[in-house]
Amino acid sequence: MRRNEPPVIAWLFVVLVIFGIASEAYHWLEAHPWAVACIVGLIVTVLAMSAWANRRTLAISAEVVQQHAAELTIRRKQLTASMNYGLVDYSKWLEEAEFFIEQVVEPRAGKIRNSTKRHQGPIAVQSTGMS
Repeated sequence: MRRNEPPVIAWLFVVLVIFGIASEAYHWLEAHPWAVACIVGLIVTVLAMSAWANRRTLAISAEVVQQHAAELTIRRKQLTASMNYGLVDYSKWLEEAEFFIEQVVEPRAGKIRNSTKRHQGPIAVQSTGMS
């Protein structure tokens, strides 16, 4: 056991408390089926609204990208650099795509969770596959 680690008995106590609370909650829900129906209904409603919002955002985003497809294609060609050893540098293009998303797409479609920032690491420079 490490110096700052709680003893095993403490973890056992926590597990038993959680089990007791879950057990009481289960018995209460078993006695009140209307509460189960309300909770399930709430969960289904939240999931449906989330899916609807995602579809709406995707549709608007696709429309905006289609409107600017020609310009985006030109910018991608301008900002993608071929390098030595069959590598391609996408870093400037990814910055441009992030700018486009923030300044053009998001004002119309709403906040987009997945952006190109997550791609700026390992794929900013990629091999073209030519050996």
